[in-house]
Amino acid sequence: MSRLLKPTNLLRNIWLVVCLLPGILSLPLTAAEPSVKTPSTSHRWLLVVDTSRAMERRSEAVQQIASNLVVSAMNGQAQPGDTLGVWTFNEELQTGRFPLQTFTSNNIPAARRLAGFLRAQPHEGSGRLPNVMPTLMHLVQSSDFITVIILSDGSSEIVGTPFDEKINASFRSWRREQARGQMPFVTLLRASLGNVTQYAVSTPPFPLEMPPLQEALVQARNEAVRAVEPVKAQPRPTPPPLIVSGRKPSTNVTQAVPQPDPQPLKVVESTPTNSLPERPAVAAAPAPSAQTSAVAAAETQPKPVEPTPPSEQTVETSPGVTPVAARASAPQPGANAGPAPSAGRMNNAVLAGIVLTVALSGVVLILLMRGRHSRKHASLITRSLENRRQ
Repeated sequence: MSRLLKPTNLLRNIWLVVCLLPGILSLPLTAAEPSVKTPSTSHRWLLVVDTSRAMERRSEAVQQIASNLVVSAMNGQAQPGDTLGVWTFNEELQTGRFPLQTFTSNNIPAARRLAGFLRAQPHEGSGRLPNVMPTLMHLVQSSDFITVIILSDGSSEIVGTPFDEKINASFRSWRREQARGQMPFVTLLRASLGNVTQYAVSTPPFPLEMPPLQEALVQARNEAVRAVEPVKAQPRPTPPPLIVSGRKPSTNVTQAVPQPDPQPLKVVESTPTNSLPERPAVAAAPAPSAQTSAVAAAETQPKPVEPTPPSEQTVETSPGVTPVAARASAPQPGANAGPAPSAGRMNNAVLAGIVLTVALSGVVLILLMRGRHSRKHASLITRSLENRRQ
Protein backbone atom coordinates (compact mmCIF):
# COMPACT_ATOMS: atom_id res chain seq x y z
CA MET A 1 0.00 0.00 0.00
CA SER A 2 2.82 2.44 0.87
CA ARG A 3 4.67 1.53 -2.29
CA LEU A 4 1.67 2.57 -4.37
CA LEU A 5 1.56 6.01 -2.72
CA LYS A 6 5.19 6.87 -3.33
CA PRO A 7 4.73 7.95 -7.00
CA THR A 8 1.80 10.13 -5.97
CA ASN A 9 3.87 11.90 -3.28
CA LEU A 10 6.68 12.44 -5.75
CA LEU A 11 4.37 14.12 -8.24
CA ARG A 12 2.95 16.31 -5.50
CA ASN A 13 6.40 17.48 -4.42
CA ILE A 14 7.36 18.25 -8.00
CA TRP A 15 4.19 20.31 -8.41
CA LEU A 16 4.94 22.32 -5.24
CA VAL A 17 8.48 23.04 -6.41
CA VAL A 18 7.22 24.25 -9.78
CA CYS A 19 4.70 26.57 -8.10
CA LEU A 20 7.23 28.04 -5.64
CA LEU A 21 10.08 28.39 -8.12
CA PRO A 22 9.07 31.87 -9.53
CA GLY A 23 8.83 33.30 -6.02
CA ILE A 24 12.17 31.84 -4.98
CA LEU A 25 13.90 33.22 -8.07
CA SER A 26 12.47 36.70 -7.55
CA LEU A 27 13.79 37.08 -3.99
CA PRO A 28 17.41 37.94 -4.87
CA LEU A 29 16.28 40.36 -7.54
CA THR A 30 14.01 42.21 -5.12
CA ALA A 31 16.68 42.45 -2.46
CA ALA A 32 19.23 43.73 -4.95
CA GLU A 33 17.09 46.72 -6.04
CA PRO A 34 18.19 49.90 -4.19
CA SER A 35 15.49 51.93 -2.48
CA VAL A 36 15.22 55.51 -3.75
CA LYS A 37 13.95 57.99 -1.17
CA THR A 38 11.92 60.84 -2.57
CA PRO A 39 12.24 64.01 -0.50
CA SER A 40 9.05 65.30 1.04
CA THR A 41 7.56 68.61 -0.04
CA SER A 42 6.38 69.49 3.47
CA HIS A 43 8.40 71.80 5.67
CA ARG A 44 8.56 71.30 9.42
CA TRP A 45 8.77 74.32 11.69
CA LEU A 46 9.79 74.11 15.36
CA LEU A 47 9.54 76.96 17.88
CA VAL A 48 11.72 76.55 21.01
CA VAL A 49 10.93 79.10 23.80
CA ASP A 50 13.00 79.78 26.90
CA THR A 51 10.72 79.98 30.00
CA SER A 52 13.39 80.67 32.62
CA ARG A 53 13.06 83.36 35.32
CA ALA A 54 15.26 85.74 33.28
CA MET A 55 12.70 85.65 30.42
CA GLU A 56 9.76 86.77 32.57
CA ARG A 57 10.28 90.45 31.72
CA ARG A 58 10.52 89.58 28.05
CA SER A 59 7.38 87.39 27.97
CA GLU A 60 5.20 89.98 26.25
CA ALA A 61 7.78 90.51 23.51
CA VAL A 62 8.10 86.72 23.12
CA GLN A 63 4.32 86.33 22.70
CA GLN A 64 4.20 89.16 20.17
CA ILE A 65 7.09 87.81 18.10
CA ALA A 66 5.71 84.25 18.10
CA SER A 67 2.20 85.41 17.09
CA ASN A 68 3.54 87.57 14.26
CA LEU A 69 5.56 84.66 12.88
CA VAL A 70 2.50 82.41 12.78
CA VAL A 71 0.13 85.02 11.31
CA SER A 72 2.64 85.91 8.57
CA ALA A 73 3.26 82.21 7.83
CA MET A 74 6.91 82.60 8.80
CA ASN A 75 7.31 85.73 6.69
CA GLY A 76 5.65 84.00 3.73
CA GLN A 77 7.92 80.95 3.65
CA ALA A 78 5.42 78.50 5.18
CA GLN A 79 2.86 77.02 2.82
CA PRO A 80 -0.50 75.42 3.61
CA GLY A 81 0.22 71.92 4.85
CA ASP A 82 3.45 72.75 6.69
CA THR A 83 3.46 71.85 10.39
CA LEU A 84 4.44 73.84 13.49
CA GLY A 85 5.61 72.35 16.80
CA VAL A 86 6.30 74.21 20.07
CA TRP A 87 8.82 73.26 22.76
CA THR A 88 9.63 75.05 26.01
CA PHE A 89 12.67 74.71 28.22
CA ASN A 90 14.36 76.07 31.31
CA GLU A 91 16.58 73.61 33.13
CA GLU A 92 14.75 70.78 31.37
CA LEU A 93 13.07 70.36 28.00
CA GLN A 94 9.28 70.11 27.79
CA THR A 95 7.76 68.72 24.58
CA GLY A 96 4.25 67.75 23.55
CA ARG A 97 2.42 70.28 25.72
CA PHE A 98 1.18 72.29 22.77
CA PRO A 99 -0.59 70.36 19.99
CA LEU A 100 0.93 70.27 16.53
CA GLN A 101 -0.42 73.05 14.29
CA THR A 102 -0.84 73.06 10.50
CA PHE A 103 -0.46 76.17 8.42
CA THR A 104 -3.47 77.19 6.35
CA SER A 105 -4.58 80.22 4.38
CA ASN A 106 -5.85 81.76 7.66
CA ASN A 107 -3.40 81.33 10.56
CA ILE A 108 -4.93 83.85 12.97
CA PRO A 109 -6.69 81.21 15.14
CA ALA A 110 -3.43 79.26 15.49
CA ALA A 111 -1.59 82.45 16.50
CA ARG A 112 -4.16 83.17 19.20
CA ARG A 113 -3.84 79.66 20.62
CA LEU A 114 -0.06 79.97 20.68
CA ALA A 115 -0.17 83.34 22.46
CA GLY A 116 -2.53 81.93 25.09
CA PHE A 117 -0.29 78.93 25.64
CA LEU A 118 2.85 81.04 26.13
CA ARG A 119 1.02 83.40 28.46
CA ALA A 120 0.08 80.52 30.73
CA GLN A 121 3.64 79.16 31.09
CA PRO A 122 5.41 79.71 34.44
CA HIS A 123 8.84 81.36 34.36
CA GLU A 124 11.21 79.66 36.79
CA GLY A 125 14.74 78.34 36.99
CA SER A 126 17.52 79.11 34.53
CA GLY A 127 17.70 78.41 30.84
CA ARG A 128 19.91 75.41 29.89
CA LEU A 129 20.14 75.41 26.07
CA PRO A 130 22.80 72.62 25.94
CA ASN A 131 20.20 70.27 27.47
CA VAL A 132 17.94 70.91 24.47
CA MET A 133 20.46 70.37 21.66
CA PRO A 134 20.77 66.53 21.69
CA THR A 135 17.02 66.04 21.25
CA LEU A 136 16.90 68.87 18.78
CA MET A 137 19.71 67.46 16.62
CA HIS A 138 18.07 64.04 16.61
CA LEU A 139 14.90 65.63 15.20
CA VAL A 140 16.95 67.49 12.59
CA GLN A 141 18.61 64.29 11.38
CA SER A 142 15.22 62.57 10.93
CA SER A 143 13.66 65.40 8.93
CA ASP A 144 13.96 66.21 5.25
CA PHE A 145 13.42 69.95 5.67
CA ILE A 146 13.13 71.68 9.03
CA THR A 147 13.57 75.20 10.40
CA VAL A 148 14.14 75.71 14.13
CA ILE A 149 13.53 79.14 15.77
CA ILE A 150 14.90 79.58 19.31
CA LEU A 151 13.72 82.47 21.55
CA SER A 152 16.18 82.88 24.44
CA ASP A 153 18.03 85.50 26.51
CA GLY A 154 21.46 84.56 25.08
CA SER A 155 22.95 83.69 28.50
CA SER A 156 23.27 80.00 27.55
CA GLU A 157 25.50 79.16 24.58
CA ILE A 158 24.47 76.83 21.76
CA VAL A 159 26.37 73.61 20.93
CA GLY A 160 26.22 70.87 18.28
CA THR A 161 25.92 72.94 15.08
CA PRO A 162 28.50 73.96 12.47
CA PHE A 163 27.86 77.60 13.42
CA ASP A 164 28.29 77.51 17.21
CA GLU A 165 31.13 80.07 17.33
CA LYS A 166 29.34 82.65 15.19
CA ILE A 167 26.07 82.28 17.07
CA ASN A 168 27.66 82.53 20.52
CA ALA A 169 29.68 85.56 19.41
CA SER A 170 26.46 87.34 18.53
CA PHE A 171 25.05 86.45 21.97
CA ARG A 172 28.02 87.99 23.72
CA SER A 173 27.96 91.14 21.60
CA TRP A 174 24.27 91.95 22.05
CA ARG A 175 23.45 90.46 25.43
CA ARG A 176 23.37 93.74 27.37
CA GLU A 177 21.44 95.61 24.67
CA GLN A 178 18.72 92.97 24.56
CA ALA A 179 18.45 92.84 28.36
CA ARG A 180 18.14 96.61 28.54
CA GLY A 181 15.37 96.63 25.92
CA GLN A 182 13.69 93.53 27.42
CA MET A 183 13.93 91.79 24.07
CA PRO A 184 14.91 88.16 23.36
CA PHE A 185 17.38 86.77 20.84
CA VAL A 186 15.83 85.04 17.80
CA THR A 187 18.15 82.29 16.54
CA LEU A 188 17.27 80.42 13.33
CA LEU A 189 18.70 77.04 12.29
CA ARG A 190 17.73 75.59 8.91
CA ALA A 191 18.49 71.97 8.02
CA SER A 192 18.14 69.94 4.85
CA LEU A 193 18.27 66.14 4.77
CA GLY A 194 19.65 65.92 8.32
CA ASN A 195 22.32 68.65 8.06
CA VAL A 196 22.19 72.22 9.37
CA THR A 197 23.01 74.36 6.37
CA GLN A 198 21.91 77.89 7.35
CA TYR A 199 21.66 80.06 10.44
CA ALA A 200 20.65 83.61 11.43
CA VAL A 201 20.66 85.60 14.69
CA SER A 202 18.20 88.51 14.97
CA THR A 203 17.96 91.12 17.70
CA PRO A 204 14.46 92.63 17.99
CA PRO A 205 13.12 95.20 17.58
CA PHE A 206 15.18 95.00 14.39
CA PRO A 207 13.53 92.96 11.61
CA LEU A 208 13.98 89.21 11.66
CA GLU A 209 16.43 87.69 9.21
CA MET A 210 14.95 84.77 7.25
CA PRO A 211 17.39 82.98 4.93
CA PRO A 212 15.94 81.69 1.64
CA LEU A 213 14.42 78.24 1.59
CA GLN A 214 16.55 75.26 0.68
CA GLU A 215 17.05 74.75 -3.04
CA ALA A 216 16.11 71.08 -2.76
CA LEU A 217 12.79 72.02 -1.09
CA VAL A 218 11.95 74.56 -3.79
CA GLN A 219 12.74 72.02 -6.52
CA ALA A 220 10.64 69.32 -4.84
CA ARG A 221 7.68 71.71 -4.54
CA ASN A 222 7.93 72.70 -8.19
CA GLU A 223 7.93 69.06 -9.25
CA ALA A 224 4.88 68.39 -7.07
CA VAL A 225 3.04 71.32 -8.63
CA ARG A 226 3.82 70.09 -12.14
CA ALA A 227 2.60 66.61 -11.23
CA VAL A 228 -0.70 67.96 -9.90
CA GLU A 229 -1.36 70.26 -12.85
CA PRO A 230 -3.95 68.75 -15.22
CA VAL A 231 -2.60 67.51 -18.49
CA LYS A 232 -3.84 69.72 -21.27
CA ALA A 233 -5.74 67.72 -23.83
CA GLN A 234 -4.18 68.03 -27.23
CA PRO A 235 -6.63 69.10 -29.93
CA ARG A 236 -7.67 66.40 -32.32
CA PRO A 237 -6.18 66.68 -35.78
CA THR A 238 -8.73 68.04 -38.17
CA PRO A 239 -9.37 65.73 -41.12
CA PRO A 240 -8.73 67.06 -44.61
CA PRO A 241 -11.75 68.65 -46.27
CA LEU A 242 -13.90 66.30 -48.30
CA ILE A 243 -13.90 67.47 -51.92
CA VAL A 244 -16.52 65.95 -54.21
CA SER A 245 -16.05 66.56 -57.92
CA GLY A 246 -18.87 66.19 -60.40
CA ARG A 247 -21.40 68.10 -62.39
CA LYS A 248 -24.65 69.16 -60.90
CA PRO A 249 -27.60 67.46 -62.62
CA SER A 250 -29.36 69.86 -64.93
CA THR A 251 -33.00 70.62 -64.33
CA ASN A 252 -35.44 71.60 -67.03
CA VAL A 253 -36.32 75.16 -66.23
CA THR A 254 -38.79 76.91 -68.49
CA GLN A 255 -37.49 80.37 -69.14
CA ALA A 256 -39.97 83.18 -69.54
CA VAL A 257 -40.15 84.47 -73.12
CA PRO A 258 -40.10 88.27 -73.17
CA GLN A 259 -43.24 89.68 -74.77
CA PRO A 260 -42.82 92.20 -77.59
CA ASP A 261 -43.92 95.76 -77.14
CA PRO A 262 -47.48 96.40 -78.32
CA GLN A 263 -47.70 98.02 -81.73
CA PRO A 264 -50.11 100.91 -82.35
CA LEU A 265 -53.36 99.89 -84.03
CA LYS A 266 -53.82 100.86 -87.63
CA VAL A 267 -57.00 102.76 -88.53
CA VAL A 268 -58.55 101.66 -91.81
CA GLU A 269 -60.98 104.09 -93.38
CA SER A 270 -63.80 102.63 -95.43
CA THR A 271 -65.97 104.60 -97.82
CA PRO A 272 -69.68 103.92 -97.62
CA THR A 273 -71.40 102.45 -100.72
CA ASN A 274 -74.44 104.67 -100.50
CA SER A 275 -74.76 108.24 -101.56
CA LEU A 276 -75.19 109.59 -98.13
CA PRO A 277 -73.42 112.84 -97.40
CA GLU A 278 -70.01 112.57 -95.89
CA ARG A 279 -69.81 112.72 -92.14
CA PRO A 280 -66.78 113.35 -89.98
CA ALA A 281 -64.85 110.14 -89.49
CA VAL A 282 -63.92 109.27 -85.96
CA ALA A 283 -60.50 107.62 -85.81
CA ALA A 284 -59.01 105.88 -82.77
CA ALA A 285 -55.65 107.32 -81.82
CA PRO A 286 -52.82 105.25 -80.23
CA ALA A 287 -52.66 104.90 -76.48
CA PRO A 288 -49.98 107.55 -75.74
CA SER A 289 -52.01 110.28 -77.55
CA ALA A 290 -55.42 109.11 -76.39
CA GLN A 291 -56.01 112.16 -74.20
CA THR A 292 -55.33 114.64 -77.03
CA SER A 293 -57.57 112.77 -79.51
CA ALA A 294 -60.33 112.49 -76.96
CA VAL A 295 -60.34 116.25 -76.34
CA ALA A 296 -60.39 116.94 -80.10
CA ALA A 297 -63.28 114.54 -80.67
CA ALA A 298 -65.22 116.08 -77.81
CA GLU A 299 -64.83 119.59 -79.21
CA THR A 300 -65.89 118.57 -82.77
CA GLN A 301 -69.68 118.49 -83.07
CA PRO A 302 -71.37 116.75 -86.02
CA LYS A 303 -73.00 119.13 -88.53
CA PRO A 304 -76.77 118.86 -89.15
CA VAL A 305 -77.65 116.76 -92.16
CA GLU A 306 -79.39 118.68 -94.96
CA PRO A 307 -82.20 116.83 -96.70
CA THR A 308 -81.54 115.86 -100.31
CA PRO A 309 -84.05 116.75 -103.03
CA PRO A 310 -86.56 114.02 -103.76
CA SER A 311 -85.65 111.64 -106.51
CA GLU A 312 -87.46 108.82 -108.24
CA GLN A 313 -84.99 106.20 -107.09
CA THR A 314 -85.04 104.78 -103.66
CA VAL A 315 -81.72 104.75 -101.93
CA GLU A 316 -81.21 101.86 -99.56
CA THR A 317 -78.65 101.78 -96.88
CA SER A 318 -76.21 98.95 -97.18
CA PRO A 319 -76.31 96.79 -94.14
CA GLY A 320 -72.61 95.94 -94.49
CA VAL A 321 -71.50 99.41 -93.54
CA THR A 322 -70.01 99.40 -90.06
CA PRO A 323 -68.66 102.29 -88.09
CA VAL A 324 -65.02 102.89 -88.61
CA ALA A 325 -64.41 103.30 -84.91
CA ALA A 326 -65.86 99.87 -84.16
CA ARG A 327 -63.67 98.20 -86.75
CA ALA A 328 -60.65 100.13 -85.60
CA SER A 329 -61.19 99.16 -82.02
CA ALA A 330 -61.11 95.45 -82.81
CA PRO A 331 -57.68 93.94 -82.05
CA GLN A 332 -55.66 92.63 -84.96
CA PRO A 333 -55.05 88.89 -84.98
CA GLY A 334 -51.28 89.32 -85.20
CA ALA A 335 -51.00 91.63 -82.21
CA ASN A 336 -49.52 90.16 -79.03
CA ALA A 337 -50.67 91.08 -75.59
CA GLY A 338 -48.21 93.53 -74.06
CA PRO A 339 -47.28 94.08 -70.47
CA ALA A 340 -49.80 95.52 -68.06
CA PRO A 341 -50.15 99.29 -68.58
CA SER A 342 -49.21 101.67 -65.87
CA ALA A 343 -51.64 103.78 -63.85
CA GLY A 344 -51.29 106.76 -66.25
CA ARG A 345 -52.02 104.63 -69.29
CA MET A 346 -55.06 103.11 -67.60
CA ASN A 347 -56.53 106.57 -66.96
CA ASN A 348 -55.91 107.62 -70.58
CA ALA A 349 -57.50 104.43 -71.87
CA VAL A 350 -60.62 104.94 -69.74
CA LEU A 351 -60.98 108.54 -70.95
CA ALA A 352 -60.51 107.49 -74.57
CA GLY A 353 -63.14 104.77 -74.16
CA ILE A 354 -65.65 107.29 -72.83
CA VAL A 355 -64.99 109.65 -75.78
CA LEU A 356 -65.33 106.79 -78.30
CA THR A 357 -68.59 105.69 -76.71
CA VAL A 358 -70.01 109.21 -76.99
CA ALA A 359 -68.87 109.44 -80.62
CA LEU A 360 -70.38 106.07 -81.54
CA SER A 361 -73.64 107.05 -79.91
CA GLY A 362 -73.72 110.24 -82.01
CA VAL A 363 -73.04 108.29 -85.21
CA VAL A 364 -75.78 105.78 -84.47
CA LEU A 365 -78.22 108.60 -83.69
CA ILE A 366 -77.39 110.34 -87.00
CA LEU A 367 -77.90 107.11 -88.95
CA LEU A 368 -81.27 106.53 -87.35
CA MET A 369 -82.42 110.06 -88.16
CA ARG A 370 -81.34 109.73 -91.81
CA GLY A 371 -83.15 106.45 -92.16
CA ARG A 372 -86.40 107.92 -90.94
CA HIS A 373 -85.96 110.94 -93.22
CA SER A 374 -85.43 108.71 -96.27
CA ARG A 375 -88.56 106.69 -95.53
CA LYS A 376 -90.59 109.88 -95.33
CA HIS A 377 -89.41 111.02 -98.81
CA ALA A 378 -90.09 107.63 -100.29
CA SER A 379 -93.66 107.70 -99.10
CA LEU A 380 -94.24 111.16 -100.66
CA ILE A 381 -93.02 109.95 -104.07
CA THR A 382 -95.23 106.91 -103.87
CA ARG A 383 -98.18 109.05 -102.99
CA SER A 384 -97.57 111.39 -105.96
CA LEU A 385 -97.40 108.45 -108.36
CA GLU A 386 -100.58 107.00 -107.04
CA ASN A 387 -102.33 110.36 -107.37
CA ARG A 388 -101.26 110.60 -111.05
CA ARG A 389 -102.52 107.12 -111.80
CA GLN A 390 -105.81 107.93 -110.35
